[in-house]
Amino acid sequence: MTANDLYLVAILTIITILTVSLVYYSSRKREDHLKLQAEKRGGEIRKGGLFKWTELLIPFQGVQVVIHSEPGGKNRPPKTAAQVTLDAPRLPTIRIKRYGLWLKLLVRFGKERFLSGDDDFDGQWMIEAEDPFFVQKLVTAELKYKLAERSLRSIVIRIEPQKIYISIPSVPSNEAGYDYFIDTVMLILQRIL
Repeated sequence: MTANDLYLVAILTIITILTVSLVYYSSRKREDHLKLQAEKRGGEIRKGGLFKWTELLIPFQGVQVVIHSEPGGKNRPPKTAAQVTLDAPRLPTIRIKRYGLWLKLLVRFGKERFLSGDDDFDGQWMIEAEDPFFVQKLVTAELKYKLAERSLRSIVIRIEPQKIYISIPSVPSNEAGYDYFIDTVMLILQRIL
């Protein structure tokens, strides 16, 4: 081996060590945020395995709210998600998501959309729903205010008879971000349960 080969091996080793250290550090930081939330909200942490992420379990009115954050990959953004499994077969299906260009085109070509009556809200959000009365109960002024927050501008809310799934395409970088996301999830669950 020549000196250039040794330099190349040393540089690759250093890059590998730095990459592994960075991944470990960010994973620990995310885990620490979830531990603080568990302490605040009376929940618990479930450690992930080799390919599973750490989850925060929060009890709320007889159901378990599971919150986890995933770093992004090559073809997918990072996300933070809350999932609740329910035994509510009469719960209507509702989807609320950002009303972007693609959805505007789909609406122009006939995709059905529920209007809440608030022009500002309807201009930013698309609601697909089976039950308009339930949407009126869910989409309150307080929820509209929360959804106007910058960190929740791309939130996706899916309510189905057996499951509620709420996600944002980012991992909050501080406690305030986690607080805001979890408070919004709890607000939605209060309206449903």
